[in-house]
Amino acid sequence: MKTRTKTNKIFAILVTALLVVSLATAFSLIGSAASETPTLTIASKNISLEESLALKFAVSAENVGDNEVKMLVWTAPQANYSYNSASAQEIAYIGTGAIVEDSEDVYDVFKFSGIAAKKMADVFYFRAYVEVDSVVYYSDVLEYSIVEYAYDRLANSSDANFKALISNTLEYGALAQTYAEYNTGRMANAAWNIVEVSGNTFADGDSSKMALANDAFDLADSGLTDPVWATSNDKVVTVANGEITVVAPGNATVTATVGEDVVTYKISVSFIIPKAFIKANGIYDTTWTNGYFRSSNNTTASATNGYAYSDVITVAKAGTTIVFIDEYS
Repeated sequence: MKTRTKTNKIFAILVTALLVVSLATAFSLIGSAASETPTLTIASKNISLEESLALKFAVSAENVGDNEVKMLVWTAPQANYSYNSASAQEIAYIGTGAIVEDSEDVYDVFKFSGIAAKKMADVFYFRAYVEVDSVVYYSDVLEYSIVEYAYDRLANSSDANFKALISNTLEYGALAQTYAEYNTGRMANAAWNIVEVSGNTFADGDSSKMALANDAFDLADSGLTDPVWATSNDKVVTVANGEITVVAPGNATVTATVGEDVVTYKISVSFIIPKAFIKANGIYDTTWTNGYFRSSNNTTASATNGYAYSDVITVAKAGTTIVFIDEYS
């Protein structure tokens, strides 16, 4: 019994000593914290070139009842564009709205956000879908980019200030691409073309594509066995094994031939907006199709002859000038 009492006393002394040390340390820390004033410093400044742009879509939904319409996006071409594909991303539904002000037609509106400036020329793949009575219905797949929207507005908008905003946005995208060394072979402010097929389609069913020189596209299957492919104008497109390569604006007829059987693809390549006009101080002229540049007053502006792909309008001084387009075929 005495041994146990002695042990208990030793344990009590050790616990008391530890408590005294702990309390002394705590008071020391409190005193130290109280003597130093907290400080905050903004140590660095920077900007982000990410998540600066978005694409919005209005979806027409008929006979879907109260079922929820959704929209998907893919960042690369797919063999199967379905809601359960591993790479499908759902984009945000932001409500309903009208395309035309005061219109009675109301659409489901979706917003694809977070497109970095350097990705203006990237093509994304969109598809809307809805499930009705356990059956999933889809829209067609839409290939789209910020560049495609921008060049469409440059060609069709009558608002000069908006055009200036769009053209400078494209310049911003191109500078971001250069800075980030991202996809610099397809610059946002490049001389883009629309390539259209009539009498047939491209292999994916589309009838038009945005393209740069040297872009290649497969045409729809001719249905012929080992046909001979030919183009009527290799200055516009070349063709090999059903694949066309864009050369320059103009028109061409591509044919696939086996004996007397001929399948025809009529190809049109046209500038959407010449790069030079985008940079010409907010002056835009979309009344022409293809051609060369020349200036009416070389004291205020000059335009070198040559394909519009590489032409630049140089402003010499204040004044009035008209830039003419000499058509070619």
